[in-house]
Amino acid sequence: MANVTKRGNSYLIRVSTGFDGNGKRIHKCLTWKPPSDLTPKQAEKEAKRQAMLFEEKCLSGQVLDSNMKLNEFIEIWLTSHAEPQLRPKTLDRYKQLLPRIKQALGHMKLEKIQPHHLNLFYENLAEEGVREDVKYYATVDLRPILKEKRITQTAIAELSGIAVNTIASAVSMKNVRHKTALTVCEALKLDFNSTFAPYNSKPLSGQTRRHYHRLLSAMLNMAVQWGVLFSNPCERVKPPKVEIKEAKYLDEEQAAVLIEAVEAQDNFQYEVMVKLLLYTGTRRGELCALQWCDIDYKKSVLSVNKSLLHTPSLGIYLDTTKNATSYRDIKLPLVAVHLLKDYQKWQDNYKRELGSKWTENNYLFTAWNGERINPNSFSKWFYDFIRKQDLPDISAHHLRHTNASLQIAGGVSLPALAKRLGHSSPVTTSKIYSHAIRSADEAAAEVLQDILAPMSNRKKKQA
Repeated sequence: MANVTKRGNSYLIRVSTGFDGNGKRIHKCLTWKPPSDLTPKQAEKEAKRQAMLFEEKCLSGQVLDSNMKLNEFIEIWLTSHAEPQLRPKTLDRYKQLLPRIKQALGHMKLEKIQPHHLNLFYENLAEEGVREDVKYYATVDLRPILKEKRITQTAIAELSGIAVNTIASAVSMKNVRHKTALTVCEALKLDFNSTFAPYNSKPLSGQTRRHYHRLLSAMLNMAVQWGVLFSNPCERVKPPKVEIKEAKYLDEEQAAVLIEAVEAQDNFQYEVMVKLLLYTGTRRGELCALQWCDIDYKKSVLSVNKSLLHTPSLGIYLDTTKNATSYRDIKLPLVAVHLLKDYQKWQDNYKRELGSKWTENNYLFTAWNGERINPNSFSKWFYDFIRKQDLPDISAHHLRHTNASLQIAGGVSLPALAKRLGHSSPVTTSKIYSHAIRSADEAAAEVLQDILAPMSNRKKKQA
């Protein structure tokens, strides 16, 4: 509620708008001076009315100024712009980035944020130890120590509130969170640094640091559009450098090994999903969103028109494709058509066996009862599956890269490939698959040499 205090011939109106990143209450103030023709009672009544109007404007984000702190502006930006307009996946990613921004810069007034503040923030992100996802593993065998001290894993789990399976992972020298490792050390009265070591303490990647820059730039651009700032300080800063990494993919022989391996395992749905990613190059979300009406058997065409995604806040939800060019029809090879027909028969038989427990959604790939599949469940399965094979360490998304690389090796033009992949431009395709393009170019040079060199030699002999 607004607080109204009379100060001489005017009134000071203060409104609380929440708390900053340090838990300190945020206030906005307005000095209101009543017209000279109002009586004292009328002025007091009008001051209360002005306080109500000012409070409404503050709480609805209509009161903005360059003196406000970044933390205040972030909350207004979230409610007024980000939540109504951004895609859930993008919003979820931004919310993961915001805590570091608030901690580093949130206490500063918008007008005081300068390029050197941003550069210092980016430099800090590049330091070792800044990651929040560092895992730890035991460097000593903890089982004899548990036995010697007569403490069970179950007892540690019950006392700490951590799942017994997680405690077991720590004892088995698997990677666990800092909290779990610390809990085990406290229970066994061991020195943490002598018992556990970090598994991955590398600094944040250049790509992640650039995400922070893009988010800050987007927010401060909005501050400029709303008239809060005159200019965006991010425009006077060089974005963090991004390490150039070649897209991971399997070559022709490795792809054949993967197909053979996936055929040997006993989950037909996942087998079809892996093969279809290889045949079509679709994104994971596009694959999981496919419905039987998207398959045209007569034309051998698969229609990509939606995406199935998951965020912690929304769970599983259906969304549009990544961009306008992602809406596309993909011509299927004959082997993929036969695979889909066999899979449809298999699914029909499975539905009959499950009976009333099946929920009909017309999706190709589903949870056990016909409900929409969680895309993360497939990724988790593939992560575990690929590590049991004699293959490079790839993710499900790298099957898309494999599809693209094999097409490039086969001589498919960049415009045609960009269209199949749903890229906005062949330039995007060329940037992602530069290594595969170079390899194809080298192979082409060798082919030309094989063709032209014999001709040149024959001419020399004739001369």
